[in-house]
Amino acid sequence: MPSPPEQNRIATEQEQFWAGEFGDDYTDRNAVLPEQRRPFFCKVLNLTEGVQSICELGANRGHNLLALQSVNPNLRLTGVELNAKAFGVLASHAGIEAVQSSIQDFAPEGRFDCVMICGVLIHLNPEDLPAVYRKMARLANRYVLINEYYNPTPVELSYRGH
Repeated sequence: MPSPPEQNRIATEQEQFWAGEFGDDYTDRNAVLPEQRRPFFCKVLNLTEGVQSICELGANRGHNLLALQSVNPNLRLTGVELNAKAFGVLASHAGIEAVQSSIQDFAPEGRFDCVMICGVLIHLNPEDLPAVYRKMARLANRYVLINEYYNPTPVELSYRGH
């Protein structure tokens, strides 16, 4: 079920961009096989204790969640995705709760043992990052996984002409 949007909040330029045609095209290009991600998530889960629920912010098609599901089919998995096309693919996967929402508007009733984000923060306005970090910490019972490109200071790069 979608989370209700925050009152009077206007979608950011980045949210509008990724919710539209550019995000659709990204979804078409980004068909990663879960088996490609499985070794990474095996290592991650081996470093944790008691993880039963995981929420991925910006889950796109769900390839990370499918990899996690293949490692442990008993995990309660939730994927949050803004783009309607990606959400449609995500929602088609059995055993994964799909929520169509921006990260900023996502407001679940409960918390998760692990909250993760993979390759999404680089696409957010640097001014929005502190709020996203706080949200991840609030949503996580124990673990936060940030799997991102890193630069000590934000750098704007051209990405596919944008």
